[in-house]
Amino acid sequence: MRLLRFVDRLYDKKISSKGLAIFRICFALNLFFEVNRIFRYRHLYFDTVPYLNESHIDYTIPFLIWMVVLLFIVFGAFTRLMTTFNYLFVFWVFNAVGVYEYHMDYVYLGVSLVIIFTPLSRSISIDNLRRKIKHSNSVQLYKPVETTSVLNYFIIVFVGIALVYFGSIFYKFQSLAWMNGLGIWLPASIPQVTILNDQWILNQEYFIKFLGYFVLVFEIIFPIVFFIKKIRPYFLLAGLGLHIGIFFEFPIPYFALGYIAIYLLMVPVGLWQIIIEKIAYKKSKLQLFYNAECRFCLSMKICISHFDIFKAIDFIRIQENTSKQNISRTFYAIDKKGKQFLGNNAYKKVTSLIPFFYPIALLAYIPGVFNLLKFLFKLIISDNSDLEKFTKPSRSLITNTNRNISDDDILYKSISYRSFKIRTAKVVFVALLFFQFSVSFSFPFSESIVIKAVKANSSLEKPIKKLKNYKDKVLNKNIRRFFGITGHGVFIDSHYKGFNKVFNISYQGELLPLYDQEGMPDYYLKGGIWANYNFRVNGPYVLDKLDVLKSGLIRYASFWAHKNGIDLNTAEFKVHMKDVNLTFEWKENFLKENLSNPWKEAGTIKWKGNKAKVVLKDIDQ
Repeated sequence: MRLLRFVDRLYDKKISSKGLAIFRICFALNLFFEVNRIFRYRHLYFDTVPYLNESHIDYTIPFLIWMVVLLFIVFGAFTRLMTTFNYLFVFWVFNAVGVYEYHMDYVYLGVSLVIIFTPLSRSISIDNLRRKIKHSNSVQLYKPVETTSVLNYFIIVFVGIALVYFGSIFYKFQSLAWMNGLGIWLPASIPQVTILNDQWILNQEYFIKFLGYFVLVFEIIFPIVFFIKKIRPYFLLAGLGLHIGIFFEFPIPYFALGYIAIYLLMVPVGLWQIIIEKIAYKKSKLQLFYNAECRFCLSMKICISHFDIFKAIDFIRIQENTSKQNISRTFYAIDKKGKQFLGNNAYKKVTSLIPFFYPIALLAYIPGVFNLLKFLFKLIISDNSDLEKFTKPSRSLITNTNRNISDDDILYKSISYRSFKIRTAKVVFVALLFFQFSVSFSFPFSESIVIKAVKANSSLEKPIKKLKNYKDKVLNKNIRRFFGITGHGVFIDSHYKGFNKVFNISYQGELLPLYDQEGMPDYYLKGGIWANYNFRVNGPYVLDKLDVLKSGLIRYASFWAHKNGIDLNTAEFKVHMKDVNLTFEWKENFLKENLSNPWKEAGTIKWKGNKAKVVLKDIDQ
């Protein structure tokens, strides 16, 4: 595998793991908000008719557990276990959402699988804090290893970005819009696709075409060179700019933010340390005195310093400051003005200076909160004794520092731990690339290959057909389900051709929050719900699938009605239709023209006994 020698170089280079930690926090938070939105709309996602014909599975408890798991990942607590649970939830839910799936679901799936095997919790994590407390003593404070291989950064970028871009190129090359430089202009000029009226930019023909071609070239080149250090900052800026633009332009916010989280892995790790140093206080705001021979006090000191990224607190051992021992306390504080804080007041003062502890500071007004937290903390780290002395190096510290697996350790015969991990990484790299190539280009059963093979030997037609069906229905399906690897035909011609009408619903003169007055997606239509309503319920050639449209209109009307306390027994909704103009040639003020098209009354949805009937004017007849 000489072509993959760059993997050896990436593995051998060790850098700070702070970048991984920042990615962990941002990615898990983004997924948390995505999951939270699905949770709030779960009846729309999973009920046959929301609230009327409910799903046989109650998703409430699983989703609540999933959100707790994601918060554990954000804080880096039991990270390996929680990332495993998260992958199982992603696999289960995103393979169950069906017609609500959208492009980002597969990215969540692939990245969630990879991060199980990456050391996300080596920095800025509860796991790291627990290791510090467990192995520290009054003689020596344990400092966990906070470096990691560069390969851990780039395997996530490879799966989350490079493979996706690679999988989209084939579709873009077949797209008239992208080949004409209109890959950005066209979706931004169609009301049901965009959420931003930026007609003044869209009117700059050469600039907007330049952006279209630039994105096309960027996605072609990125998978080949993204790991090269010298040009990485340029690709980072381009990628961030692209997805910040997507955030403001299209109703897929968690797609944009999720990609931004992955792009943060390409930020030079030294920059994070510079930022931390810049935002840190020049002088400490508080002197905190602690008894280094009290396990509870030392553990509290380690805990506070772990989260004190602004360096607001100066820690002083009581044993080194005998002049202060007139205060018979093992943990107290003095601010810059000389004011003393004893007992719980010292803890409250600390929480007011460290952003991570702000929620606790707010809870301080509730009587007994600090005493409860102290009790729980003692229970975890103090073995029921807050005055336990530990003045000798702990055996756990010695054991921990000497028992880490080294890259030079032999796993089997002459195979070292380093060789095993590098070989595994290369196999994974090649396998994922092959899977993406196979799915995107139908390899080895692309149309041209099949035609040539059958032409050479007609007896091959049946076995090739069987193998192709097996590959499409079994192999490709499972690659997509387990690894999130699929074709990525995003914003291509098939999304626009025939998409010349959009439908909306109103109740007593008020439009439901599907599309607004101008025809742009309203607050219901974001992420998977936008993909469902905009492309599957409504979508291209909508008049050819009226049964799907009617069923969807009933589902969305039922969901909105129950959310707004509307009695459906005798309710009546009106259906409205708006014409949309389409073109694959650049045109000035095209979005403005589409926005000016009026809504026309197109039918009714009448409810009786919790059952609905949709009648569309001049369409059903």
